Amino acid sequence: MGHSASFVTLFVVSIACCVAASGAASSPQGQGKGGKKKVAEAPAPPRPPAVSRTDGWQWKVLPAVRAAQTEAAAEAALLDESGAKAEVAPVDAVGGDLFVEVERFVRRSWWKAARTAVARSHKEKLDLTTPVRRAVAQTKHHADELLRWLDRGYAEPAATPMALRWAQNKSAVMLVARFAAKWEAPGASLAVFSTEKGQGHVDQERTAVNVRSLLSVNITRGRIEAEITAKAANSRKRYTLSLDLLDEIVPSGSGWSIHFRKAQGSMQMSKGAEIPELHFQVRKRWPYPRRWPSLTVDSSVSSDAAAHWWQEAPGLTKEEVELLRSSPPRGATTLTCLGAGSIYCSSADECVASCTQCEGLAALHSDGSRCVGALQLAPRGDSTADVWGAEFVDEDLSPAHVGGTFRWRTRDELLAAEAFALCWGFASRGAVAPEGAAASEGWGSLEPLAASEPLGWKLQLAGAEPAALQIPIGTPVVPGASHLLLVAFAAAPDVSSGEVSGLCSDPRGAVAAAAEMLDSWRPVPPVGRLDFEDTDPRGVRLAGTATVRLSKLNEGALAASSYELRWGRLGSGGPEVLDPREPPLAEVPAPASAEGIVHLALGTRSDASVRVPQGAKLLMAFALGPGGVASEEAVTLEFVDVRPPTAAPHNFEVSKDQDERLGFATFSLSFKGATCDPQVWAGDSTSARCDAGSSFVFYWADHEHAKLQPPIQELPRSEDDLYSSHPSGLVVPSAASGIL
Repeated sequence: MGHSASFVTLFVVSIACCVAASGAASSPQGQGKGGKKKVAEAPAPPRPPAVSRTDGWQWKVLPAVRAAQTEAAAEAALLDESGAKAEVAPVDAVGGDLFVEVERFVRRSWWKAARTAVARSHKEKLDLTTPVRRAVAQTKHHADELLRWLDRGYAEPAATPMALRWAQNKSAVMLVARFAAKWEAPGASLAVFSTEKGQGHVDQERTAVNVRSLLSVNITRGRIEAEITAKAANSRKRYTLSLDLLDEIVPSGSGWSIHFRKAQGSMQMSKGAEIPELHFQVRKRWPYPRRWPSLTVDSSVSSDAAAHWWQEAPGLTKEEVELLRSSPPRGATTLTCLGAGSIYCSSADECVASCTQCEGLAALHSDGSRCVGALQLAPRGDSTADVWGAEFVDEDLSPAHVGGTFRWRTRDELLAAEAFALCWGFASRGAVAPEGAAASEGWGSLEPLAASEPLGWKLQLAGAEPAALQIPIGTPVVPGASHLLLVAFAAAPDVSSGEVSGLCSDPRGAVAAAAEMLDSWRPVPPVGRLDFEDTDPRGVRLAGTATVRLSKLNEGALAASSYELRWGRLGSGGPEVLDPREPPLAEVPAPASAEGIVHLALGTRSDASVRVPQGAKLLMAFALGPGGVASEEAVTLEFVDVRPPTAAPHNFEVSKDQDERLGFATFSLSFKGATCDPQVWAGDSTSARCDAGSSFVFYWADHEHAKLQPPIQELPRSEDDLYSSHPSGLVVPSAASGIL
């Protein structure tokens, strides 16, 4: 409320009071309705002048009020007449006006100072109704809340289980919890409302921040806990979630988030209301096509019994639901067996008293929860191009050294491993090809090099981290190694001392994936000359074979394993590849001799020519090393696109034969050269492509005007438009009847 408006309002009320009192004195019978009628008919008083901030009372006493450290000092500042009459400089309003100070008085319980401010405001005609009522309401609210806290049940509310629903697929469990005792019932009052953009609505961002500030969540290997205490109707509720899960999960691969759902039924307190929900995405430690029969170890507990199926769960597909429903449920888990004081045997899916009763898994895991043994794995890829299930690209471009990232494809059976080691290996001959590979001679089983130490080592968290291991740049290649092998372990070996030697030959490990180890390096640029002659007479197309005549390399230079031909252009720094993303025009293996000739044929079997892309001016031949690493420089050639001229010579004249011998001819010829004069070609749509040629050639011609080889003579094109020649003593072919 502005200061001028406050003054006017009080002035009108004062006059009305006076009129009412006057009417009561002169006419005692005019009380009640009559008195009100007289007040209504009284003429409106004149509006008083507005009070400015510079000379208003509150702005003069405000500095001293702000500086007051005690209630008495604040009261004295409000009552100081000298300060009210003094001319002082205007006060900065950033810290608030007297309205703000009065609210502070109430919040501090400085009641005497607050009363003094209100009493003085009547005199100075300043309405403090709004700040006083607001501060008193807030203080009363906090006081009432404090009284409620005297009730121990309010201060320490009993636990109320959250309403819960869940779903699962092969690799994860999805849960949604509501901060309410029943799924469709009202629950905690957590929404933060906003009036931005017009109509009031739930501010999702601020509500989520509010929920996170009150919520505590803890996810461990076999348990999920959550708790939030908040207002619910006229009370406080402590909503809890406490689940002892049926099987192990991966905490680092799991998470939770706050989502919002449109309120329905009894939850819908207002139109368009939204309620926050707590969502969990929990990673199963042992993904199976067999489903969890219940969410918790004890399926009889109320929290699990109330956890109905979550039909709209993210990551839930119809195919996986059908697969889970058609497969038998899990019979036991590590957690159910631990609860029964026994050991889990995965091969039989049951609890056993000793691992001697578990077929194929005779060793007890170090944590005592399950029986383990050597993994039964084999490298397997997704296609014939990925037969070993992993990939590695050498980023170290020096010979006999490698470096880069080894990546493997995750699959369900690999999640049974607790640790991986990356080892040097080789493929022995004569064994069966890996699954997914084309059966061909040369495939063999993969075996680690026994004497080698692992290149890398990591514990697995069932997909919580990328399926990759890094090989440092500059790692020397071990003699005899042809592959990089990923060796998996069912139970993590003890490497606490840092000693990892012997892991690659440990019989407890199994080769799970592999990649061919190709040592990439950059060869020296090709040394020699590049030649090419276009054999396609069509414009903007080239055909033929480019040849690179190699020179002898210096001793110790890295020779190429192959050569490639690419389009090039003249850039600001010299020749450069036109588009490195495009495949090469041709690629061939390097010749056996370092001084041989490399033949790079353009085109394909179906089309022996290639179209010249826009901007291409050069042909560039590169040397390639292992792994397709190209040399930094290339031999280049500015190609000539051979095509026939579009403009012909004219005014061609030949004199009579002057040689009297039979079968010989001596004569003179003259003509005018072809021209691309725009005036000559005016109106011709082909004038933009006019080509007058580079030379003129004369031939004997037969009676059908066909050329007879060899040519008689060739004249280079010159600046002079008139040409003449005088051949003499020429032998006339028997089929000749004229000259072209």
